[in-house]
Amino acid sequence: MNKGALDITKHWLQQMAEGDEEAFAQLFDAYRRRIYTYIIKVTGSAELAEDAIQDIFLKIWKDRTRLGHVENFNAYLHRMAHNYAYSGFRSMAREELIMAELKKETSPETAHPEQIFLSKEVRAQILELVNQLSPQQRAVFLLSKEAGLKQEEIARKLDISVLTVKKHMGIAVRILREEIRGRYGILIALLINF
Repeated sequence: MNKGALDITKHWLQQMAEGDEEAFAQLFDAYRRRIYTYIIKVTGSAELAEDAIQDIFLKIWKDRTRLGHVENFNAYLHRMAHNYAYSGFRSMAREELIMAELKKETSPETAHPEQIFLSKEVRAQILELVNQLSPQQRAVFLLSKEAGLKQEEIARKLDISVLTVKKHMGIAVRILREEIRGRYGILIALLINF
């Protein structure tokens, strides 16, 4: 990266520290493709790459007052993208393990009658809890989990931002996990893939 580009990035970071949203937009436009390309290359997931852009730049905006001291923003951003990809891999692996274990435990051939009953009971409880969510949280949750829509599709359908979709989904999942954990214990809460 040439000195001129480094200077302009440093300028944007200093402007952002003062709350300048236009500087943030310029930084976003200048660097978002790098994050996308890196995450795609490492994970092969366009959805994870889109999520990475949103999450990383949200974190950059939240930490903007401390970024004026960053000497090499390109390296800083690369480290954030690397950590995001690594975290994404761990999360995907954990979800696959949990789902495989849940399928094994609840398959009709191997499940005990108590497991089958508990599984049906937990599912009924989840449906009841989903109906108690706020209308927006419920809509986002159902469009994601029942209709299988991606965050961008949900945002378009409900005419809200992707960030708002993530916020509602996060709150809904947290509420459901807490309720299930309180009623059935932490193991069941962890086994349920929201």
